[in-house]
Order: sequence, then structure tokens, then C-alpha cells
Amino acid sequence: MDEAQDRPAQAGPAEAKGSPAGGRLFRRQAPAWLSAGLGVALVAALAWGGWEHSARLRMEAALEARYQQAFYDTVDRSGQAEVALDKALVATTPTRRAYQLQEVWRYASQAQSSLAILPLSSVDLSPTRKFLAQLGDYAHTLADQLSADPSAASPALARVQAGQLAALRQALSQWNGQLRTTAKNLTARNYLWSSALEPRLALALHLPWGGGRRAQARAAGLQPAPAGRGASVPAVDPLFASIARANRAVDRLPALAYDGPFSDEALSMAPRTPGGPTVTAAAAQRVAVAWAQASRGPAGGPSWSVAGPPQLVHGPLPAYRFTLTRGGAGRTERLTVDVWQAGGHVLDLLSDRAAGRATLSASDARRLAADFVHRLGFPEAVPTYSLVTAGVATVTLVETAPAPGGGPGRLLLYPDQLKVRVALDNGEVTGFDGLAYWLRHRSRALPAPRLTSQQAAAIATGTAAQHGLPPADRLAVEGVRAALIPLDSGREVLAWEVRARSANSLYLIYVNALDGAEEKILLMVPTPGGELTM
Repeated sequence: MDEAQDRPAQAGPAEAKGSPAGGRLFRRQAPAWLSAGLGVALVAALAWGGWEHSARLRMEAALEARYQQAFYDTVDRSGQAEVALDKALVATTPTRRAYQLQEVWRYASQAQSSLAILPLSSVDLSPTRKFLAQLGDYAHTLADQLSADPSAASPALARVQAGQLAALRQALSQWNGQLRTTAKNLTARNYLWSSALEPRLALALHLPWGGGRRAQARAAGLQPAPAGRGASVPAVDPLFASIARANRAVDRLPALAYDGPFSDEALSMAPRTPGGPTVTAAAAQRVAVAWAQASRGPAGGPSWSVAGPPQLVHGPLPAYRFTLTRGGAGRTERLTVDVWQAGGHVLDLLSDRAAGRATLSASDARRLAADFVHRLGFPEAVPTYSLVTAGVATVTLVETAPAPGGGPGRLLLYPDQLKVRVALDNGEVTGFDGLAYWLRHRSRALPAPRLTSQQAAAIATGTAAQHGLPPADRLAVEGVRAALIPLDSGREVLAWEVRARSANSLYLIYVNALDGAEEKILLMVPTPGGELTM
């Protein structure tokens, strides 16, 4: 009896410390707050899932609308280019022919831009894009010639040009016919362009091929590579067979005989500098790593490490392509660096990191871009323009040299151009493009200008002719500097760059420093991200 009475007396402290009796009290109370917490979490998860699904649907609808518009814009603009080319062939006066050729250039350029948007993985449309670019460029070149001097073309030259235009018209007509056939097939099948994206994204993210993903990929015109290949082989979708046939036809067209930026001669331009002795892959890797570490920005940040052996990149400037990575399992960033085999110069650098909220200005980005190239071998390069999009500033820099003839200031070498992308969240360099620089850079012996900067300013603003213009249309000179500029033909001209402003617009007018000819006029268009030149 005494033992029975002693046991309850010992149970009190045990209950206070979490005895079975205390546990029963805990279990009775737990469902009240636990169920409430689970309910809130479940509602939040359902709400988030619903929001995410709705956002995805809106994004897919917007993307599909963009692709549909791009395709039918391609059909329309390509057809309009054919009509304009027909009219140019039957025009009897140089003025009318020049006008129609300008229309060909306008519509062909628009068709090329729209075509480039489409997510076509089963057909390599680079021959067609090149064809449209050359068609527009050739038409633009002829129009300029006719506008400058309608009597300059000899009858023999006119016959050659007419023959080339007729061949282009026939090829364009065939392309448009196949394009219309494709449009009918896509409409009949209710084809969605966005359906081609899923397997392509999977490939980009290195996701496994299996089950539904394999079926989606086949539907979009992709097949798994044979074992050991590590890449995917496009298979022509029957829906696009007509386009594929037309694409092969334009690829067989003979080269156009003309001088322009999209001519076969210009597109196959060899570098104008030897670059240097051939470097080994190990030496190129050291260069790639040094540039990657230099791109990390003012705050430093994690280092990059090389992921595997380099790829060989063919082209006018053969290069080693290195892939570098940093980060952990949560988020691995990738950086690709192309190093020219001749001399070990970096041609291209690109990070896959998306910029966050901007904390830096465009002027900060120009300073950081200049510092980046100065440290890596371009001490005389200066920023000229910048454009901000999606939290990234793309800064254009050009090399400079002493002014020819011992004049004041520095000569801007526009052919020797670099581009640097700076993330505005932390100042990291996420991109570098030096291909144009190394294709055009060379030692130059330039003559002294025959015109002074004052004479060039008077020519650019038409000082004697401005008195009859309304005040808003008269140009006021803001500055003049010496520049070497590339023309569409690839030729380089020593010029004076005259920055002139009217009441409503800002212009850059380039006056030949040797003969006073107006070589080029650019309109500076202000945008939220910077200034565009047109």
C-alpha cells in the first residue's frame, strides 16, 4: 500500500520533464497547430503552383504569337520583295529602278530578320538567310549607284546587272512558292511553333533522353545521336520539306559579282593580320583562364575552372573553345572562351549568367569595360557607345592611334572594334567580342588630311545653304574628331566625324578628309537603354 502511494508521488517530476502523461498532453495539443500549419502550406503550394502554371501558359501563348507573327511576316515580306523586284526589272528610268531596288532591299532585310526568329531545328536555313541578305544588299548597292549617277552604268554593265537581277528573281519566286506551300501545311496541321522548344531546351540543359522527351524531340525534328556522339542530329520534318528543297536551291546559286558587305568575297574575308605563331592547346587554356578570372568584376567572386578538353572551332580564325564552370549543385555557371590558334588572342567570351537587379549605371559599365580591355592588351581603346538591355550594358570600344599629320587628339579606328558586355548587378564582364577587331586590325600608313576640321564642319552642316532653312532644321556643330571608317564595300576611308544637332535630332556626319565627300550620315536615336545609330 505504501509502495502504491509512493509511485504517484514520483510521477510528478517525470511528467514535468516529459513523462508519458506529459506526452499524452503534447499529442492532444499537436494537431491544432500542426494541422493549421500544414493547411497554410498546402494552400500556399497550390496557389504558387496555380500562379506558376498560369504564368507559364501566358508565356507560352506570347511566345507562340511571336513565332506565328514572325513566320507570316516572312511570307509577306518575301512576297513583297518579289513584287518590287519584278517592278525593278521592267522600270525604264534610273530613278524608278533605284526606288524599286530600295524597296527590294527593305523587304528582303525584313524577311531575313523575321526568318531568323523561327525555332527551326530540322532545316539549316543559313543559305536562305545569306540569300536574302545578299539580295537586299545587292539591290541597295545598285540603287545607290543609280541614285548617285544615273548615266554611270554602261549598257554592258546594265545587261550584267539585269541578268543577275533576273536570276535572283527566279530564285526568290521558287522560295516564295515553297514558303506558301509550307504555310498551307502548317495551317492544316494547326502547327504550334513553340512545340519545337521543349526538346531543344532539354538538349541545352543536358537533360536525359527518355520516354515522352524522346517523342517530343522527334516531333520537333531532332533525333538522339548515335552512341558516343554526344550531340543531336536534325531530321527534316515533312512539314518543312518544301522549305528544305528551296533552301538547297538557293545554296546552289552562283556568287554575285558586286562589292558589298554581304558579297561572297566580303563574307569569306581573311584576317588582315597574321595574328602570331600557332599556340598549343595548353597555352591557349592559360589565356582562357586568365581572361575568365579577369572577368569577375570589382568584387572578385568565385574562380572559374576548366571543364574538359577544348573543342576546335573552324572558320576564318580557327580557335580553341574552352568551357569553364563555377558554382555548386544549386547553380552552375558556364563560360565559353574562344582563343585564336594564331597568337593566342581571345576572339569571344560569353557567360550564361543572367544579370540581377541593376545597381550600376551605364557610365559605370563604360568605365569597367575600358578597364577590362586595358588590362588585357588594348590600352588605347576608348568607349564610343553603350546600350543597356535586360540589366546588361553592351559597350562598344574602338582602338585609337595618333592623328595623321600630327594633328590634335586621337584618331578613332572604327574598323578595330571591340564589344564588352557588363552585368549591371555586380560589374562582372559577361561577354567579349573581338572577332571584328582581329579580322580588320593591321598596321596602317595613313595620309595627312587635306581638309581641316573647320572645312569638314562647314561641308557637313551645309553652312552656305542653311540660311533658307527653318531654324529647327539648321545644324549646329557640337564637335569634330578624326576617324577611320569602314564603308559597306569593306574599303577604309580617313574622315572627319562631325557631331551636329538640329532642334530635334542628333547626327554623325562623316566627311572624307581627303576630298570632302560625304561618306556616311548616321542618325543618333535616343532609347531608354542608350543611343542607337541609324
